Amino acid sequence: MTASLTQTPRSAMAGAAARRRPRRAWVPYAFLAPTAAVLAAGFLLPILEVLRRSFYEGSIAVDGRFVGVQNYSDLFSDGAFWTTVWVTLLFTAGSVIGGLALGLGTALVLNRAFRGRGVVRMLIIVPWALPIVPAVLVWRWALDNQYGVINHLLRTAGLIDANIAWLNSPVWALPVVIVIQIWRSFPFAAVLFLAGLQNVRKELYEAAAIDGAGAFAQFRYVTLPGLRPVIAVLALLKTVWALGADVTVIFLATRGGPAGETRVLSLAAYIEAFDRYDFGRAATLGAVVLVLATVPALVYLRTRRAHDA
Repeated sequence: MTASLTQTPRSAMAGAAARRRPRRAWVPYAFLAPTAAVLAAGFLLPILEVLRRSFYEGSIAVDGRFVGVQNYSDLFSDGAFWTTVWVTLLFTAGSVIGGLALGLGTALVLNRAFRGRGVVRMLIIVPWALPIVPAVLVWRWALDNQYGVINHLLRTAGLIDANIAWLNSPVWALPVVIVIQIWRSFPFAAVLFLAGLQNVRKELYEAAAIDGAGAFAQFRYVTLPGLRPVIAVLALLKTVWALGADVTVIFLATRGGPAGETRVLSLAAYIEAFDRYDFGRAATLGAVVLVLATVPALVYLRTRRAHDA
């Protein structure tokens, strides 16, 4: 009873002191303010500038006159634009699905114990770690229609009768740049998948084996559900990158050719801006890319919110 009587005044004094202490709820925001300012200056302002320019008819020197949605109307009525959209979707789907599949297969192999696994894990990173310019130049040499090693190997194996101009062929150019993009990006997916496999509990595999599940059933009902968050994040990242950022491979390999067969939206925006100096149309293309890249992010956030709820 005495202890409770002595504790009550102390707790009351502590409460009074807490009420007298000035509120400092603004302190975390003060620490975050510099970072927010840098992000706004380096990320938000360029986006707003692109959106603003898409409503003007201008060059590199001046904005020109305000044309409203005329740039969008001209763009959507251009048949070449829809061809570029189709190429963009094919490139995105091929590189994302192929990169995820190859990355997952590689991770499943590297997750097993075998001699030299550490060396193989290190070598897998090489395509991702190589600078993109020399990497694509090596691919261009290998695919050369006269001296390329790929044509030589295919002719030696009897699979082709004559050399193929891979990067100049309307049939093969897009599949080839997709393959190059998959080769370059799959190590990133493999590393994340391998980390995700480490978090799948071994007891689940043991229980599935006791229930008579084979290797495929274990992969379907244990591995894939355990990797679902990793798959979602990777699919989102690779989709956004393929839509907006991963155009260097195409630029170095084909520059959008032949005849626009590998021209994606981001590359088309670059060509409009720096080859034709039509910054209004380039900004309009950039706005379209922004919308396309935002859609998968919103789908992911909505799905994630529903899953967490």
